[in-house]
Amino acid sequence: MTSDDHPHEAPREEGPHMPRPVKLADAPAQGLALRVEATAAERAAIAAADGLAGLESLVADLLIAPDGERKARVTGRLAARLTQVCVVTLEPFDSALETEIEADFAAREEPERRPTPGRGRREETHAREAEVAADFDPIVNGEIDVGALVEEFFVLALDPYPRRPGAAFDPAGDGGTNAGASPFAALGSLKKE
Repeated sequence: MTSDDHPHEAPREEGPHMPRPVKLADAPAQGLALRVEATAAERAAIAAADGLAGLESLVADLLIAPDGERKARVTGRLAARLTQVCVVTLEPFDSALETEIEADFAAREEPERRPTPGRGRREETHAREAEVAADFDPIVNGEIDVGALVEEFFVLALDPYPRRPGAAFDPAGDGGTNAGASPFAALGSLKKE
C-alpha cells in the first residue's frame, strides 16, 4: 500500500512490525499449523503506522503447506479488534475485522542458464520464468515471514474510510433540515443574505 492509494494519508511507515520468520525446512510434508499473535508493542507499532486509534488484538491461525523445497502455500484466517476514527464524526469507535489469508511462496534465485538455440529464445525463456516468479511471494534464505504476511493482509483489509455505524454525513451542516433541497437552493439563500 502506498500513499497514492489513499492520498489523504501520510505514507505508511515501512514494516514489518511483527516479523515471524519460519524455516520452510521445519514444515513437515503434511503442513505446519501455527498461530501468529501480535504483542502489545507490535500492535502499537502497527496502529501508529496505519493511523489507527488502537489495536487491541491481531491473531492469525495459519497452515504452511510446503511443495518441495522451493515452493509453499500459506492459508489461514486472521481476526483483529481495533479502534478507528470515523471519517464523518472524527470520533473513535471500536470494530472487528476478519479476513482469509492465502499466499503462494517460491524461492527467488537466478534461473539457471540453459542452452537454447538463438539468443532471442533464451531471453524469452528467462522473461517467462521471471514473470512466473513475480506471482509468488519470496522465500528468502529458506524462510517465510508469516508475521509480515499477516500484517500485509490486515492492512489490505482495513477500510480506508472508516465510518462509525449510524454516522451520516450532513453536507449542509443544518442537521438534515434541508435534506431535500438542491445545492443551488442553498447557494441562493446565501446570496439573499
